[in-house]
Amino acid sequence: IGTENQCIGLADNLVKSYKIKRIKLAGIWDAINPYVRIDSINPTKEKFTEYPNILIVSGRKAVSVGLHIKHKSPKTVLICVQDPRVSRKKFDYIVVPEHDSYRGSNAIVTTGAMHKLTDKKIKEEGKSWSKTFAKLKKKKTIAILIGGNSCNHNIDLDLTKKICKDIKKAAKELKANVVLTASRRTPEDCFKYIQKNLGKEKNTYIWDNKGDNPYFAFMDVADYIFVSNDSISMLTEATFTGKPVYLIELDGSSKKFDKFHDGLKEKGIIRVLGKDKLEDYKYKRIENAKDVAKQIKGELR
Repeated sequence: IGTENQCIGLADNLVKSYKIKRIKLAGIWDAINPYVRIDSINPTKEKFTEYPNILIVSGRKAVSVGLHIKHKSPKTVLICVQDPRVSRKKFDYIVVPEHDSYRGSNAIVTTGAMHKLTDKKIKEEGKSWSKTFAKLKKKKTIAILIGGNSCNHNIDLDLTKKICKDIKKAAKELKANVVLTASRRTPEDCFKYIQKNLGKEKNTYIWDNKGDNPYFAFMDVADYIFVSNDSISMLTEATFTGKPVYLIELDGSSKKFDKFHDGLKEKGIIRVLGKDKLEDYKYKRIENAKDVAKQIKGELR
């Protein structure tokens, strides 16, 4: 979903209309592509009767399909979101985050990931949840975005207790409401502790993981955003708002994530909860999809 959202975010800013195709590869091609392939051979069961002016692909399975379409239709502008790792020169554009190592004449480097978040979407979602947020009586609000266990980061009950303590301390200092949403990757015992510990606090709303997720609405109501460090997508979406963003540090790390976080810190875009002073601050918000689309459109004219 995160990868698809990057493609949608770029398409929304690049063209007036588009179609989404989720590709399944046929037979042996599913196992050997894209490292072993023949561009003239269609690796899918899909019949292509016409070819697009612009094709945005992402993910291992889509790479070989994109290269096949480019072979059949050289005029198609082929864009890959994330490093395809093969036949890079055959792509017109490769969009990579700055913490990725690929650089080339066709590379467009972004700060973090693209996404489909827009100012309009944030406002619409905030309006749809306005009755729920009206119950929160303080003037300011902290939105908490909690992730969970992944191949690089993890959270346990002891760390959850510390995070809850830091959140309550921040809410008291800022005299703010707290709204919180947790990820599907958040361990059940950790989420239950969050519900029990923070849920009893006044002027607090915790999404119960049932029905629609108010994630985008939180972006609208928030004056401050606290986001865990296990998700590049969540952090990039938070910095799209231009609101103060504080990093919640989970256990674990990776060179790629650390490079991304360090870059945002150096630019004054994010700070760290529990280590840095809580205050309002300004920065140039990150609008990756808009910036990438602007560059591509400018070069295609």
